[in-house]
Amino acid sequence: MLKTLIFFGGLTCLSVNSQGLAIDFIKERADNSTYAVNDVIADKTSKERLHILCRTGSISNFVTFKYINLSKLSSNDSEQMLAVMQDVYSGKPGYQTPYLYPGSDITGIQAIGSYNRTNPTIGISIPVSSLSCDNMIYQCQLSYEYDNWPTEPIVETQTNVSRNLTISDTCLGNMPEHNDYGKLVALITGVVVCTILVAALVTVLIRKRWNTLSNEQTNLRDNDTTLALASDFIDSSDKSVKPPGVQSTRI
Repeated sequence: MLKTLIFFGGLTCLSVNSQGLAIDFIKERADNSTYAVNDVIADKTSKERLHILCRTGSISNFVTFKYINLSKLSSNDSEQMLAVMQDVYSGKPGYQTPYLYPGSDITGIQAIGSYNRTNPTIGISIPVSSLSCDNMIYQCQLSYEYDNWPTEPIVETQTNVSRNLTISDTCLGNMPEHNDYGKLVALITGVVVCTILVAALVTVLIRKRWNTLSNEQTNLRDNDTTLALASDFIDSSDKSVKPPGVQSTRI
């Protein structure tokens, strides 16, 4: 699963390239699906992992690599080695397999990568829940040999690339821009649903008020009819009890 993750991550992730070298930031969900990110939001409840992966790209006449490593640069320019893989000394750490340097003090950190003489990858995997707000610079270094014929048969050289990673908290106003399309869709969906609910509530209130006014008008009409009938009844009663030759007097 790890090699598959690295393979697809290398092909699909946004990255910073320098002379055929790149650093990718990849987040892995609980279902093992992955997506590229430019920055990260710290979340102590997250089940995701963050992969920081260094890989080679298009390097002309690449023959073989000697070592490839990933490190972190602090604000005072000190460098902390994180992971390495080398293809020179079989008895040394990192020979043809990812090696995690001790002392990182990050809970759950793992070394990741894959061995290939012309296309090695190296990196680290960190639980998102272990991250805190920070602004870090990661650096990848590659020592390799390439064919420079006919000037020189084999030439050894080095290259490196750096990339900044911003880790923000979840407070409003401190959330970084990122390309997590799923969260954007969820936000838009929530806004649309709330709008529909508010519109439905307003419609119900308008109809209720309209029904109340209609009932009041109906009651007024009924009262007018009752008064008219009462008046007619009184008139008819007066006529029925009036003595002959005597006219009724209305007060």
